[in-house]
Amino acid sequence: MAHQIEMMNGQAQMAFVGQTPWHGLGQRVSIGADIETWRRQSGLDYDVLSAPVMYAFAGQIKELEEKRVFYRSTDGHPLAVNSAAYCVHQPKEILEFFRRLAESVGAQIHTAGAIDGGRVIWAMAKMPDLTGSIVEGDGMRVNLVLATSVDGSMRTTAFMTAIRIVCANTLRLALGRAGLKVAQSHRSGFDGERLEADLSTADSEFRGLLENARALTEKRVSKADAQDIVRELLAGERWSQYKAEAAKAQNTGATDADRLGLPTFKAPRGEARILELFAGAGRGATHHGSAGTAWGLLNAVTEYVDHERGNAADSRLTSAWFGEGNALKDQTFERLLAL
Repeated sequence: MAHQIEMMNGQAQMAFVGQTPWHGLGQRVSIGADIETWRRQSGLDYDVLSAPVMYAFAGQIKELEEKRVFYRSTDGHPLAVNSAAYCVHQPKEILEFFRRLAESVGAQIHTAGAIDGGRVIWAMAKMPDLTGSIVEGDGMRVNLVLATSVDGSMRTTAFMTAIRIVCANTLRLALGRAGLKVAQSHRSGFDGERLEADLSTADSEFRGLLENARALTEKRVSKADAQDIVRELLAGERWSQYKAEAAKAQNTGATDADRLGLPTFKAPRGEARILELFAGAGRGATHHGSAGTAWGLLNAVTEYVDHERGNAADSRLTSAWFGEGNALKDQTFERLLAL
């Protein structure tokens, strides 16, 4: 299927408050709903159980002792084969953490669900009082995401996402730079109390993000510089080599690059669209502080990653939070801060 939201008994494993998400899947939950409602509506009302891995050979059933198959308690659906020592952090533990957090600091659960065949689960809550202005009329608010895996693809990870209010771009990167990203291994049980303690610096880290964002609004970026930066980010070594060859050709005094064998540079996928978003097509791109600035270019890259990159709309969530999309946003942020 095109989307990565897990389907269980014909129902998407996702619940949300507010507007229907990108993919149109999931069940809407009322603000302030109890945790049992969230478990049921998100399809996370099950335990992950395990059983020995068995196989047949020469008429006998044998057991692979060091491995276990992990499956849902509700329907027996297999989720992963993993080490027998793997400690699953259960869906109910993830949601229970958010219940406690909501009671202690007034957070509001916003989204919860499962992706990638049910192997990755997550929940997200809106954090109170963590909002701030970058320039007048352009600000950010903060959500907390907690995600875990059954298949060993990721540790149980908590991180903050700063969401640009005018266009819903997500900037996990700056908070992650400051060390706020917290992860727990699957060698032991889930420790929600330690996680809450580790997140105690959220306010100061968010203020640091705002300072960096404001600094980017003061950095002017021309169209030519924007193209060079985007090519550097998307094409990497290929763009560096091309520029080196072009510079060598120029130093020889030649005017015909083709005569020297200089290949034509093929623009990387996404370059044209990012530059369009930067030039004014992006949401909030013409806003004061964004137009023609490093902040505007960062948001062009972020909007492309979050809302347009790839073929399947909701598969971008995995990339934007955990994968290549998040890495690209992080690299862009670092590159623009260094201007």
